[in-house]
Amino acid sequence: MNEEFADDLGIYFNDEEDIYFEEVLKNTRGNDDEFGELKCTFSNLREPESAEEDSVESYHFKPVASNSNSENNGLKGNFSDSFYYTGQEADGFFLPSGNYYYYPTNFPVREYQKTIIETALFNNTLVVLPTGLGKTFIAAVVMYNFYRWYPRGLVIFMAPTRPLVTQQINACTNIMGIPPSDITEITGKSVKTNRIDSWKQKRIFFVTPQVMANDVLKNVCDPNRVRCVIFDEAHKARGNYSYCQVIRQMSDFLLKFRILALSATPGNNLEAYQEIIHNLNIAKVQVRAEDSPDVVKYIHGRKLSHIVLKLDNLWKQFQGKLLELYEDYSRPLKDHNVVRGNISTLSAYQVMTLMETFKRKKDIDQNVKNRCNMSLLVCQTLAHAHNLLYTYGFKALYSHFYGESDSCAMPILLKNEKLKSLLRAIDDYFKDKAHEETYVPSHPKFAKLREVIAAHFKTMEQNVELRNSKVIIYCQYRVGVTEAQTALKELEPLVRPVMFIGQSSGKKKSTGLGQKAQLEVTPKLVSISTDSEKKNVNIGSYGAFASARRAAEYGSRTRSAREHCSHY
Repeated sequence: MNEEFADDLGIYFNDEEDIYFEEVLKNTRGNDDEFGELKCTFSNLREPESAEEDSVESYHFKPVASNSNSENNGLKGNFSDSFYYTGQEADGFFLPSGNYYYYPTNFPVREYQKTIIETALFNNTLVVLPTGLGKTFIAAVVMYNFYRWYPRGLVIFMAPTRPLVTQQINACTNIMGIPPSDITEITGKSVKTNRIDSWKQKRIFFVTPQVMANDVLKNVCDPNRVRCVIFDEAHKARGNYSYCQVIRQMSDFLLKFRILALSATPGNNLEAYQEIIHNLNIAKVQVRAEDSPDVVKYIHGRKLSHIVLKLDNLWKQFQGKLLELYEDYSRPLKDHNVVRGNISTLSAYQVMTLMETFKRKKDIDQNVKNRCNMSLLVCQTLAHAHNLLYTYGFKALYSHFYGESDSCAMPILLKNEKLKSLLRAIDDYFKDKAHEETYVPSHPKFAKLREVIAAHFKTMEQNVELRNSKVIIYCQYRVGVTEAQTALKELEPLVRPVMFIGQSSGKKKSTGLGQKAQLEVTPKLVSISTDSEKKNVNIGSYGAFASARRAAEYGSRTRSAREHCSHY
C-alpha cells in the first residue's frame, strides 16, 4: 500500500513517528568515511557452536542489566560511552553497527520479505501477509537487527496466547540464531520474582500482552529500555485490548521505539485498517496477497477438490419439520412487514441484522414491537439450528437444543410440541442404531471424510514422500470436531485423530485442550480443529475444510512450503 494509494482511500498515518531511526543513522555517521550508506550484509545466522566462535559478527551481545556502565556494557571488549548515540530519538544506539543490517542466508532470500524488512527497520509498519508467507521470518530479522543496534535495549515480541508465544520463540531462535541466554518467555504463569530478574538480565522477550501491560504498569519492566516491539495478530489491537493498553502506557513516557505489527486478517474494510494504524502508531503499511507479483513465484501448487454429497430422505424429513417450525415463528414478522418472502433462506446473521434495523424503528406499537423482537430472537436461534443441521447433521442439531446453547429463545422453543417431536425422532433414530458396531454418521460428509482420510493414509504407507504426512480437518463448530473424531476413531491405528480445541470461556464451559496440552497435539497425524485454533496448528500436506472459503484461506499456510491437497 503506497502513500498515494493510501491518500486516495483516506487513510492517514502517524507521520510524526516516521523514520526517526534513518535520520539518526545519517546524523551519527556524518561525513566520516568510516561509515558509508546503510548496507545489507548477508550472512548465515546460525547459533555459534561455542562462546569463542561467532558466526554472525565480531560484536556478540550478552545479557546486560539496566544499570550497566561503560566497563560492563554487554559487548565483547570494553566500549566507552562514546560508541553509543545519546540523543533522545535513539538513545543507546551502538554506532559501529549502524552502517549495516544483517539478513540471513540460512533461508531462501525472498524479495518481498527483504523489501518489507527494509521498510520495517526504519518505519513503524503494519505487515499484512497471508498465513504461511513468512511474517515470523520478517519479525525475527527485524528483532535481531535491533538487538545488534541497541546492546543495552530490550526487544519485545507479543502474542495473544501462551501457545503462540512458545511457538514464536522457537521459530525466531531457529531463524536468527540469537543466543538463548539473551531470550526469555514471560506469561501469566511466570513467577513475579523471576519476571523482575528477567527484565533486568535478558534482552529479548516473548510475552503475552496482558503480562506486558501489567509489568509496565507496576514498574516491573523499565519502558525506557524498550527499543523494538512486535505485535503478532495485530488485528486484535482494537478497543481496550491489551495491545492498545501497552501502547498507551509506553506513550506516556514519550519514548521512541520501533513498532512492527503482523496480521493475516486485519479486516475487510478501511475502517478496520485505520483503527489498527491509529492504535499502534503505524507509519507504513506493507500488504501482500498470494497473487502479488513479488509473491506468486514462491507459491507452490495446491490440488483443490470440491466433493458434492447427496442428502438422504431422512435428512430432508428432519429439515422439513424444522422449517415448518421456522415458518410458524416468522408469521408475525410477515404480518407486520418486518420480513418478506421465505425467511428460511436467511442466515442467523441476516436475522440479527433485521433485528438491529427493527429496533431502531420508532412509529410502532410497543406490544407489536415486543412480539416481533421475540419472534426475531427465536428465528435467529432456528436459523443457526438449520445451519447446523445442513452443515453437520442430526447430532449437531440435537446438541444445539440440549446442552450447548444459552440463547434467550431456548426456553420458549423447548416448550414447542413440534420441536419436541423432532428431537424425539432424532433420539429414536440413534437409539435404533445403537446395536450397530460401526460408526453411524449424522451427516453424509462424515462418512465421506472417513473414506477420504483412509485412502490417503493407505496411499501414504506405499509412498516414501508421504510417510510423514499430516492431515488437519477444520470445522466451524466444536460439535463438528467431536463428530469428525468419532468418525475417524475406527480407523486406528492407521490414523491417530486428535481433537484440537481450546477451552470455552462462555457461560457453559465445555471441555477442551488447555494451552499446555495444545502444544503437545501438533505432532499427531490427524488434528481436528475449530477455526479459532488455526494459528496454533502446524498444517501438513493434506487438509479437509468445512467450506471453499476456509480451504482457500488456510491452504496458504502450506502452499509456500510444499505441494498441498485440500478437500471441502
